[in-house]
Amino acid sequence: MTHYSQVSDAVFARIAAGARQIEPRLHDASHRAIKPGDLILFQARGSKQEVLAKVVGLLRFDSFVELFHAYPPSRFGAESERELLSEMQRTYTPQQESDHGVLGVKLHLLK
Repeated sequence: MTHYSQVSDAVFARIAAGARQIEPRLHDASHRAIKPGDLILFQARGSKQEVLAKVVGLLRFDSFVELFHAYPPSRFGAESERELLSEMQRTYTPQQESDHGVLGVKLHLLK
């Protein structure tokens, strides 16, 4: 199955460069459908560029803090856990995180 995801241009650049190997998301209804072996077509919101990645694993956690403690920031294409948490707080509310839990989608970039 192929999933589609629009991301900011900054996040897209990290995915396209292979620096963002784990994509953090809510474990909500739209992301529960993602399975290992699926493809995700990422599109940059601004430039509309696209890149294709294969899902090679799923990481389930109760919170973004737990996810970011389990893996180094570099696996998310970031320099610090603080940077990652700030990015997630701009996207998701604490209530959404509490209601759904979080998912780390392990990616393999296809060229």
